[in-house]
Amino acid sequence: MSRRREDPARIARRTSMTTPVVPLRRPAAPEQAMTASLGDVNRLLGQFDNAERNPAATLSFRSLDRFRELLRVAGSPERDTPALIVAGTNGKGSIVHMTSALLTGHGLRVGRYISPHIIDVLERICVDDWPIPAGALHRLLGELISRLGEALLLPSGQVPSYYEMMTAAAFAYFQECRVDVAVLEVGMGGRYDATNAAKRMAVGFGAMALDHVPVLGSDLRAITAEKAAIMRPSVPAFAVRQEPEALSVLRDEARQLACPFHVVGEDIAVTPEQTSGFPPRHRALFGLPAPPRVWRGRLCAPFAGRFQVENLAVSLGLAQTVLAARGAALDDAGVVQPILDGVRAAGRRQVASWRGRTVILDGAHNPAALAELVRDCDQANVRLGLLVAMMADKDFRTCMSLLCSFQAAVVEAFCAVAVASPRCAPPADLLSALRMGAATGPRAASGDPAAFIAATPADGLQRLHELISRAANIVVTGSYYLIGEILRHGRDDGLL
Repeated sequence: MSRRREDPARIARRTSMTTPVVPLRRPAAPEQAMTASLGDVNRLLGQFDNAERNPAATLSFRSLDRFRELLRVAGSPERDTPALIVAGTNGKGSIVHMTSALLTGHGLRVGRYISPHIIDVLERICVDDWPIPAGALHRLLGELISRLGEALLLPSGQVPSYYEMMTAAAFAYFQECRVDVAVLEVGMGGRYDATNAAKRMAVGFGAMALDHVPVLGSDLRAITAEKAAIMRPSVPAFAVRQEPEALSVLRDEARQLACPFHVVGEDIAVTPEQTSGFPPRHRALFGLPAPPRVWRGRLCAPFAGRFQVENLAVSLGLAQTVLAARGAALDDAGVVQPILDGVRAAGRRQVASWRGRTVILDGAHNPAALAELVRDCDQANVRLGLLVAMMADKDFRTCMSLLCSFQAAVVEAFCAVAVASPRCAPPADLLSALRMGAATGPRAASGDPAAFIAATPADGLQRLHELISRAANIVVTGSYYLIGEILRHGRDDGLL
């Protein structure tokens, strides 16, 4: 998951740079004792409600008051770190990874905060792409807990959540490491998300779509309004192309707050170029407006999928805003492209190899994201084995119908599994939904024995490998939790 560490000697030989690209370095936060283990960290966090895995968690999503109170208890560390905040239904994690890489590559010390994690909780908090050490996170959480007292109560009598504790620890760590900027991925929504307490330099928006409907609203305008609430007066905002009703909400919010608002395809020029291969990495010609100067360059996005060029355009705009505030600018494309080539993020059309077979891990978990995956598979005319798990609170029935809509790609086998989350949809429900939508779908889904349930994700991977042809790829999708379980298994079983 970490970006490639470059040899400083190779960096020094680059004579074409106008802005130095620095090698990645471990952050130097005080007293980073390494004695605590990941298990110790998880035991501390286990005292707090975690809505990501526990649907019965009693969390208040309608106020930031509790989190702001927690920050005051922590000493208000968020005040020392300027931030970029990225919201959206799809693509926000990719934007965060690309933006933080661009800024690190231009010599800044950069904090990165994401959720959920894929492998372990340490990856949520990074400085210069180095995950926080278990000892440092254990110490920061321990200090917060000691201030809360044995009952874990804030002065108001409320108990913070798992997510709020992690976000407060992230701000504290970024303060200790004296980062120049933090790039923050909104967990859910925006208005009441803990990241919205940050002091921001600019904000970014990935694509809006229907998701988390019970909390955020039942239509696209309502969902977008929750996410648009990360905007602030006069703070620049950047957005990928949106559905008309979503774009209207973003424009209205920007107009009311006098925010400079830049939309890909309008204010930020993106001219896509022909691509090939599977999964395809897309290239485009980009044009950014001033300040500090017009930037043009041809770049290839580090992640596969045609939508990633728009995510990259937002990342370029966010990075340019930070650099301009420091009297600098984005380097030319010949310098930027190697930075992007080193970006790694699990579960974003991630390509791995296992037992001589290509395995693609994609965390698409809503209809809009899965539609993009289907489109790319059809464009490449590939043969597939699908390994799928989904959460019961997602629109899994529509998602299963989409997995029956391949036109050129051929699904040779489909495997439904469960993951270790009480939110997980029963695999039998996934198969039932798949068969309901399979009248014109893949032959493996319409009652064929190649549509099956496996006891575990690892068993499903093995059975698909045995069933499908040598030329077929395995695609793992539907849930980041499934991606995590496969990657953890793969560490011990040759998944590269």
